[in-house]
Amino acid sequence: NTIYVHAFADLQASGIMLHPIDIEPVRATLLNDGREIRTIVDVTPWRWKGRPALRLVDLPVNEITDEPLVVKLEFGDDAAE
Repeated sequence: NTIYVHAFADLQASGIMLHPIDIEPVRATLLNDGREIRTIVDVTPWRWKGRPALRLVDLPVNEITDEPLVVKLEFGDDAAE
């Protein structure tokens, strides 16, 4: 019930869409410094015909620049239902 998201290249924006994941994790933690990362499940304007997807938002792309960002997503026991 855990997924690790690795942003191995410099991100061009402070958010990542994780399509086709459409459930919100119990916790999202940036492993680089331990801070909690805000998550949203929604439909963005440029994917308005698609299904909702999980987004990681407000990533510190301007603060952490010399290393890959790694986010640990923890889902509850019922996430697979």
